[in-house]
Amino acid sequence: EYFQRLIQKASAPGVRVIPEQVEHGFEHLSDFRRYFEKLRQEWPQFREDVAALLLDPALSGTSYGSTKADVSGPSKRDLKVQGMLQEMDLYVSAQSIGFPIPSIIENFSRQKIEKSTRKNCAPPTHQLFELVEKLWAAGRLLEVEMAQQMVVLKSRFIEFSRKQLDARKRSKNIQFFDDLLIRVHRALKGPQAALLTRSIQEKYQAALVDEFQ
Repeated sequence: EYFQRLIQKASAPGVRVIPEQVEHGFEHLSDFRRYFEKLRQEWPQFREDVAALLLDPALSGTSYGSTKADVSGPSKRDLKVQGMLQEMDLYVSAQSIGFPIPSIIENFSRQKIEKSTRKNCAPPTHQLFELVEKLWAAGRLLEVEMAQQMVVLKSRFIEFSRKQLDARKRSKNIQFFDDLLIRVHRALKGPQAALLTRSIQEKYQAALVDEFQ
């Protein structure tokens, strides 16, 4: 459905894609895959250590939940951390391809933890936080590259669809209403424009335009 709408827009006369799109590739894909596979391997052995560190009162309750005990059950911090652990379990599971990175995974990154540490307190540290930091940064860069590649794909699709549409209309001897106008416009801008203009002027003395818009 999306590409159908894109074809309709691209078929309008005079529509151009600017600037011309160039393939850039995915420079950060290999780094992302390497960090993700390392996280998948290390997560099971570090899971409990990380869980304990995330319960550190030095971390802001706004980001990681309040540590205040709840008489009716676990604290908000306990519930928040358990939810984070479950999300990480799913993220590194065998069924996951790792991309795009769920936003909650950022809570395991070193920078997020440092920013969420209370004033005059030391942030909890762990090598897994460093690994997630690298993964998160590579993921953001890869998202940019993916978006750029999507623009390239759209540009190529527009070019392909135009050629295919013209070829198929010619093979079936079909013209749309716009084709009547576009082909005349192209002819008047083409190498034989002077000859066409002169022949029309010699044959017709005036042109009547009905409901000109």
